[in-house]
Amino acid sequence: MDIHKPKPVHSLREFLSEIAVVVCGIAIALTGEQVLELIHRRSEVAEARAGIRDEIAGNVGRVVYRLMVQPCIDQRIAEIGRLLDDAEATGALKRPTSLNVPPRWIMDTGRWNGASHAGRVSLLPSEEQDPYTLEYGGFDYFWEMEKGEQLAWARLRALETTRRLTDDGLLKLRQDLEEARYYNWSIREVAQLIVDRAKEMGVSPRITYKIDRRCPSMSEPERAEIQ
Repeated sequence: MDIHKPKPVHSLREFLSEIAVVVCGIAIALTGEQVLELIHRRSEVAEARAGIRDEIAGNVGRVVYRLMVQPCIDQRIAEIGRLLDDAEATGALKRPTSLNVPPRWIMDTGRWNGASHAGRVSLLPSEEQDPYTLEYGGFDYFWEMEKGEQLAWARLRALETTRRLTDDGLLKLRQDLEEARYYNWSIREVAQLIVDRAKEMGVSPRITYKIDRRCPSMSEPERAEIQ
C-alpha cells in the first residue's frame, strides 16, 4: 500500500488554492446538511398539515350532524315548554316516556395538540396557522357548551319520573329549560361558524354516521345516540 506524503507548498498561490479547496469542501458539506434538514422539515410540516386537516374534517362532520338534527332539538324544547305550561294550568303533569336528549360529541384535538407541542404548527405560514387556531378554539367552545347542555337536560329528565310538580319544582324545571335553551342557541351559533370557517379553509366535513332526521315524540323510548 502506497502512502503519499503531502507535497510541500512552494508558493502563496498554491497555499491559497489548498485553502480554497478545503473551504469549498466544508461549504458543500454544510449546504448539503442544510438541504437535508430543509427537506426533513418540509416533510414534517406536510405531515402535520395533513393530520390537522383530516382531524378538522372529522370534527366538522360531527358539527354538521348536530346542525342537521337541530330542528328536532328546537322542537323538543318547545314541547317541554308546552308541557310545563299545561302542568301549571291544570295542576297535572303529563309525564313523558323519554325526552330523547340531544346527541353528544367529543371533539378530537390530539393531532393539533401533538403538532403544537412538537413545534410543527409554528412552522406553518401565519396565514395558515390563524384559521386553524380559530377552528380549534371553536371546537373547544362547542364541546364545553355540549357538556353544559347535557347537564341541563339531565335535570330536565326528572320529568320522566316525576309524578307531581310543586310550585318550586315547576320553577326549577323552567330554569333548567331556559338553561337548555341558552346552550342550544350557543351551540347552534358556534356550529355554523365552525362549518363556515372549514369551508373557507377548503376542508370538507367527513360524515361517517347515519343521520336520522326523524324527530321522535316524547312518548317513544329514547334512541341510542352516537357518542
